[in-house]
Amino acid sequence: MFSALTAIENGRRVRRPCRVSELCGVAGASLEQISSIVDIFRRPGREFLQPALPTVITAHTVVDLSHESLMRVWTKLADWARQESEDGEMYLRLHSDAVRYATGEKALWNMPELGVAQNWMERVSPSPTWARRYGGRYVETMDYLQRSATAFELRQHHERVAEAQQSQLRRRIDELETQHGAVEDARRATKYRSLGWIGGVTVLAVVMASAAVLRLNTEELDRRAGNLELAIDKARQRGQEMEAYRENVERQRAGQRAQQLDLRTRVANQLKSALWYADQRHTKRNRAEVKAKVKGAITLLDAPN
Repeated sequence: MFSALTAIENGRRVRRPCRVSELCGVAGASLEQISSIVDIFRRPGREFLQPALPTVITAHTVVDLSHESLMRVWTKLADWARQESEDGEMYLRLHSDAVRYATGEKALWNMPELGVAQNWMERVSPSPTWARRYGGRYVETMDYLQRSATAFELRQHHERVAEAQQSQLRRRIDELETQHGAVEDARRATKYRSLGWIGGVTVLAVVMASAAVLRLNTEELDRRAGNLELAIDKARQRGQEMEAYRENVERQRAGQRAQQLDLRTRVANQLKSALWYADQRHTKRNRAEVKAKVKGAITLLDAPN
């Protein structure tokens, strides 16, 4: 709930008033649950939230932080605000790429970017109400993320199949080469047996018969050897194509990793700049008085009821 009541704009934490109906949608809670929580944080002596008591909380009531200094002194609230800002940025990136994907200007996400988005999705479980705070198009954005995950799983499946086929091709090549060697040995043995038949009753008849047998056996063995060599060549060519496919996939992954690292570096530099600028503009007027008052309220909050 408190995450929904805060925002970071230009590096500065600000309040973001919300209707109770919106808080219910963002938090996935009922009106009674939100009302009971709001009442706890607007008790006399705390007054973290407004409207103050005894205003009755309804679905149309606008709830707001009582003072922005809460986000500077209450560390947990500052952490919630920062996390909400980061979650919003992730959704905006997904939303923007989903829109560009629909127009053919952007491809689906891949690892490692996809892995970060999947972890974010599991942790945040964004709702349509929450998504409206960051541009809406919830169904389209979630569909884009799901398509990206499905495409990645399909690529992984194809790579596993390709590796299995490549391994099978290697085994087949070894078998064909073994068979080819056996055919060559048989051809040589046939030649020697045919020559050994010379020395029968009639030298001429034996020579003619041996020549005919040798020719028939040699032609058949040559044909089988040619078929085996052709099969070996095709298998090797298929193996080369599979290896080229794997190398292309690795190059694409390396490029995507480099783009992700560059994007993270630029975002980190922009955040540092924004935080430094916000700190320079921050006024020190009444800081001690406000800080003491809010710390006192936080002490009351942390004390057991």
